[in-house]
Amino acid sequence: RPEFALDFLLNEKVTPTFPRWMRSANKADGEPLKLEVIDDYTFRISFAEPYEGFIAQLAIAGWKGYTELLKPKHYLKNFHIRYTPLEKLEPLIKEEELAKGEWWTLFNMEDILNWELTNRRAVGFPTLNPWMLVEVTPTVFTYERNPYYFKVDAEGNQLPYIDMVRDELVADVEMSTMKVLAGEVDFLREDATLESLALYKESEEAGGYRVVLLDMHVTPVDISLSFTYPDPVWQKVVRDVRFRKALNMAINREEIIDAVYFGFAELPTAVPSVYDPQKANQLLDEMGLNRRDAEGYRLGPDGKTFVIPFEIAMHAADIVPVTELVVECWKKVGIKATMKTIDPGLWGTRKAVNELKATSMWTSLPVWHNFAHFFWGDTTIGPPWDLWYTTGGKEGEEPPAEVKRFLDLLYQSLAVSPEEVQKVRNEYLRLLYENVYFFNIVDKVKYSLIVSERLGNVQHKGFAITTNFAAEQLFFKP
Repeated sequence: RPEFALDFLLNEKVTPTFPRWMRSANKADGEPLKLEVIDDYTFRISFAEPYEGFIAQLAIAGWKGYTELLKPKHYLKNFHIRYTPLEKLEPLIKEEELAKGEWWTLFNMEDILNWELTNRRAVGFPTLNPWMLVEVTPTVFTYERNPYYFKVDAEGNQLPYIDMVRDELVADVEMSTMKVLAGEVDFLREDATLESLALYKESEEAGGYRVVLLDMHVTPVDISLSFTYPDPVWQKVVRDVRFRKALNMAINREEIIDAVYFGFAELPTAVPSVYDPQKANQLLDEMGLNRRDAEGYRLGPDGKTFVIPFEIAMHAADIVPVTELVVECWKKVGIKATMKTIDPGLWGTRKAVNELKATSMWTSLPVWHNFAHFFWGDTTIGPPWDLWYTTGGKEGEEPPAEVKRFLDLLYQSLAVSPEEVQKVRNEYLRLLYENVYFFNIVDKVKYSLIVSERLGNVQHKGFAITTNFAAEQLFFKP
């Protein structure tokens, strides 16, 4: 029941910070939503200020889904002290090795959100999804059809069509490829690389599958430099828009499209994409980086070689080769850049505490306006700036006026109507284009979607990820 969600959203222990996306107009200081239960099947949500983007928030933005608002009361009340005495919870708290009385942590552990559907704790958790997790082994997750799933097809048949989903974990991408070639995979998306496209195509008939080329839903590798890294020399250089424009012009995107994406990508439109190393050199000289060291690299304002040290994690197969090519491009205009890979966990930690000067990661900004605010979270552009903005100025570092304007537009795009959002989107994309806040490398990269020849209702155009969104309509042909 929806009103049950308020039991934890309004409980400071369970939810120390009330979610911004559930506040009026998606503002950090906006009033929390109001919920009115009308009858057993109807409820009304209202806000103090217009918030037409709320539907998009519920549907997809941030990949939240319904799980942050609708809760299975009959299940979760067993872990909430409003419904279950603390003395009854203490044995469970002890079993999880939590501090005595720490019922709220137990509650959050038992509450399975959208991102946690592959958590072993999800076995037996009530869900509105097409399939329920019923068994977990070290290498296999087994899901069975949800008999209470709410969708039906045009003829009134209850979905999903497929009774069981078997999700197998393998050691690496190479193992995924081997299983595809052997005909052991019915569906594979994110691990199906363009690099292996020719191999996939050669083995289609023997493997009993087909390859469908669809669009990637994000910009795959974007380069970002931290504007807030605590080094005055670094900040002086990277906050100069001439520096960012110069580096952007120095990137040979056509070379990257051919070398990494085999031609299955396009030049971006979110930032200028013209390759002009001569103009890049001119801008770098103009801004004062005209002195060089013995190796030909440019000196910073402090007289030392200015270095851009990339720290990246293997979040995707193309991150390393794209970054390597960008490093070489920048060296050609006298900017020394280095690259090292680090553990994904360490990468996340260093990003969160503003310790990365430069990195590479995918972002959603140029593609999906509903995800615009994740642009800052996906990059290292300015974690303290984002913290200042999202906390209403209580924490972090106040950003410059032009960045505030940009952030205002990003969050405004989440609150306005579908009719108004394009106007807002055009304005923040204009600011991005003019200020080059990050380096959008390529756009419209193709995804290799591997599907069994027996699988029906598979799309043939659009975003590859939407196949997952509509998986309940997939079926096996006789």
